[in-house]
Amino acid sequence: MKYAVVDMGSNSFRLAIYRFEKNKLSIMLRQKEAIGLARYVKDGDLSSNGTRKATKALGDFLRIARRFVDEENIHVFATASLRGVNNRAKVLKILKAETGIKPLILAGEEEALLGFAGASHSLPPESKRGIYLDIGGASTEILEFKRDKQINAISLPIGSLNLFMNNVSHLPPNKEELRKLKIEIGKQFDSFTWEKKKTPLMLGVGGTARASAKLMRKYFDLPKECELLETAHLDELVKLLASGDKKLFQIVVQWLPERTLTILPGMLILNEAVKRFEVQSLLVSSYGLREGYLLERVIRRPDVVLDSN
Repeated sequence: MKYAVVDMGSNSFRLAIYRFEKNKLSIMLRQKEAIGLARYVKDGDLSSNGTRKATKALGDFLRIARRFVDEENIHVFATASLRGVNNRAKVLKILKAETGIKPLILAGEEEALLGFAGASHSLPPESKRGIYLDIGGASTEILEFKRDKQINAISLPIGSLNLFMNNVSHLPPNKEELRKLKIEIGKQFDSFTWEKKKTPLMLGVGGTARASAKLMRKYFDLPKECELLETAHLDELVKLLASGDKKLFQIVVQWLPERTLTILPGMLILNEAVKRFEVQSLLVSSYGLREGYLLERVIRRPDVVLDSN
C-alpha cells in the first residue's frame, strides 16, 4: 500500500510518499517548497496572492502524488498556515475548486499530539520523560511526555516566520528588534502554567530544530552521527547570531540559505524552551507530524515500524 501526505505549513509545503508493507512504513519520496505563506497574511486574512501560491503549490504536489498513489490514499492537511486566518472558508473553497481536495485543518493541540506520535519513534528506549517541541513558521507546539505518553500539550501562536515578519526589518536584528522578539517569546511562554521542571531531554522536530542541529555540528565540528546535542552549544550560537557574528552568519548563508531570515527568531524560541524546562540534551527526530498523522489517523496500528533509511 502507498500513501501520500501533503503538509501545508506556514513556512513550507511538504509532500511525502510512503510505502506500507509487512507492518513497516518507509519513505519513497520527499519534496518541499518554501512559499512562506505566513508572509501573505494581512489583517488576519490570507491575501489573494497567498491563496494563488498555496493553490499552485498544492496542485503541483497533488499531480506528483497521483502518479504514485490512489486518490483515496492521498491526505492533505494544513496547520497554522490556515487555521488562524479569518477567510479560511473562502480559501478552502478555492483550494477544493482548483485542486479537487479540501485540506483538513489541524487544531494546535492536535498537531502537537500527532507530531509526537511520529517523533516518539526516535526516542531511545531508556527515555523516561522529556519535552517535545515543533517550531513552525507561525506556531510552536510543545508537549510534555513521560515515556511514550503525553502529559500536557499546547500550541503557541508564534513561529520563526511570523516573529520575523512582525518584529524585524534589519539583518541581523538590531537591539530594539531583539528586545521585541524576546518580550513576545517570553510572553507566550508565560501564558501556560505547567510546572516547568528540570527536563533531561528535548525531542525536536521541524525546520528550526533541524537547522539548529546542523548549525551546531558545523560550528562546533561535531560528527554527523552525533545525535544528542548539548543545549549549552545552542545558547552560545544564539548569542553569536544575535551579535551578528560574521563567521556564523557565513555558515548559515552557505549551509542553510533558506533559513537566513528566520534562523534567529526560531532559535530564540528553541533556546527559551530549553531554559524554561532546564533541558540538558536535544535530540532532533527525522519523524514528526506527517508520520504521526498516518500512524494515528490512517493505519491505526500501534506496532508499525518506521524505516529509518
